[in-house]
Amino acid sequence: MLALVAVAAYWYRFLTFTQFSNDHFVHVAAARQIVGGDWPVRDFVDRGAPLMSVVSAAAQTVLGEGQWSELVLVSLALAVAAAVCVFITARLSGSLAAGVALGLATVLIYPYSYSYPKLLVYAITLAFAWLYFSRPSWLRLTALAASLAAAFLFRHDHGLLLAVGVAAAFLAWQGVSMSGLLRLAAVASVALACVAPYLAWIHRHEGLDTYFGDGITFSRREAERSSWGPPGFAIDPAKPLWSRLQLGPIVNVRWDPTVDDEDIRRAERRHGLTRYNHKEERTWQYALTRWSPAALEQLVTDPAVADTHGIDRSKFVLQVPAPGGLRAYLTRVYGPGEGMRLRENSVSTLYYAVWLLPIAALVVLWRAWRQTSPEVRALVVMTAIVQLAMNASMLREPLGNRIRDVIVPAVTLVAFLAGALWRRPGSWLVRVPVRVGAVAVVAAIIVITGSIGEAAPRWSDLTAEGLGGMAKQAGAVNFRLSPPQHRTGSELSQPYRDLVAYIRRCTPEQSRVLGLSFVPELYVYTGRAFAGGHVMFIPGYYLDDRHASLMLARLSREDVPLVILDNQTRDEIASTYRRLWAHVSSRYREAGQFEIRPGRTLIVLAETARRMTRTVDGTARRETALPCFAEAS
Repeated sequence: MLALVAVAAYWYRFLTFTQFSNDHFVHVAAARQIVGGDWPVRDFVDRGAPLMSVVSAAAQTVLGEGQWSELVLVSLALAVAAAVCVFITARLSGSLAAGVALGLATVLIYPYSYSYPKLLVYAITLAFAWLYFSRPSWLRLTALAASLAAAFLFRHDHGLLLAVGVAAAFLAWQGVSMSGLLRLAAVASVALACVAPYLAWIHRHEGLDTYFGDGITFSRREAERSSWGPPGFAIDPAKPLWSRLQLGPIVNVRWDPTVDDEDIRRAERRHGLTRYNHKEERTWQYALTRWSPAALEQLVTDPAVADTHGIDRSKFVLQVPAPGGLRAYLTRVYGPGEGMRLRENSVSTLYYAVWLLPIAALVVLWRAWRQTSPEVRALVVMTAIVQLAMNASMLREPLGNRIRDVIVPAVTLVAFLAGALWRRPGSWLVRVPVRVGAVAVVAAIIVITGSIGEAAPRWSDLTAEGLGGMAKQAGAVNFRLSPPQHRTGSELSQPYRDLVAYIRRCTPEQSRVLGLSFVPELYVYTGRAFAGGHVMFIPGYYLDDRHASLMLARLSREDVPLVILDNQTRDEIASTYRRLWAHVSSRYREAGQFEIRPGRTLIVLAETARRMTRTVDGTARRETALPCFAEAS
């Protein structure tokens, strides 16, 4: 069953892929740099997530360069996380069905691609904790410690949060005892031994105090930039509160000019027509709820109907596609409409739930402490502590994105609570409604996560053409993300594609680009490395003179024909990073601008010491020429 869940989760994620967000390109660009011979800390700034870039680099080495290998990695990681969650939740709930449902909830919520460690490392560490506490052995203790080390290397705060949870789990498992403390010390020692090589690497190339000091400063600055409040609930009465779960075949109906609006409304109800789109004057597009030959004949021959499109008016059969099987049944089932604001309210519901779940779980555990096995006590306490810590450190705007990151401990706690409800003793008058409540809790999580992750439209699009359509979609994804198509940036705006083409045409393949803006995707699409040791440059970070000296030292050893700025932060960079700006302004001059979207323009500066040729800056229809610099003369 775990394998089936993993396979289903992998293909769901792979086939519904559209594009990576800019944040994900930070790790992909760093991975390309590692493949090219650079290493974190020594050659470029590591923001506390070295293993994420190294794993992406390994995927590119094994599977080939490009975004395809990254998509395979992300899909596989999320599939493993889902399967591991099934393993955990099935044991806590005592039900394989509940375990599968809760494991799939981590897929339906559709975490952002760059957040896969927030599911993978938490699920794996919880699983190793369960295995150890249920049957302790040195091998399982080592696995638990190694998972903590991996979490720390994926992102340092992950390791710290999970370490706190593991410490709490040991206390819940055996209480304050010498045996428990020695075992906890052993876990800490093995985990420290696993991360020691990386700590030694940091000490050699930067210094531990400098590295972790910069990390704390970076995190503090991130917290200062975010301001938000708890979400609320609302509906939009101007929009339908209920709508059908699946639209039927779409046809056009032109109403007779003599029929008034009220008669049209009555005819729509009579024929089961759902308004879809207004075409012109008396013509509407409708979604059919009944499309048997008899129902179509009644519609076509209705005196109020002047004409139809999409129906064979002589044979009374459809000329447009119609849903079949389960999708046909869903055309008669109603669910929340746009007016319910289901996604927004689901985000709010889950936000408050992830704060209440650990409290509720600890209360239930406390009341049944003596009747609960030691391994369950340990895992529930660990999960509750981790959930609260993740909430406090990760939940902020945009909440609709970040709420997905804390789903693993949430479904684990739901499994414990649902299992406790299901096993509650008492007469059948008590057990039946309580068990209904347990099922309702699991079902609510499925609905909430599915609405946040927009599972219904994703699934509808995925299954619209059946298995053949899925195979076609897989081929399209493979084609779009594999070389050489992965360099075209088809999802980028035309001016951005022009910029990519310009950089590829006008810079040597082994050169680098200095991006004084947030443009990590640019390095991936152009195939050029980032210069100065910074994959992204955001004003307000790395302000010390030490950072400027290190960046200038790296630039002096690199071939950097171009500098990229943006119109929104150029002045701030010039005034804040004076030494860096003095270097750029004395060696580079503006070569052109690309308005990649309204309000944001990327400015290209070219090195003045290079011989200049002329080239067209993009599409053939434009006459403006940008300077194209070849090798230094």
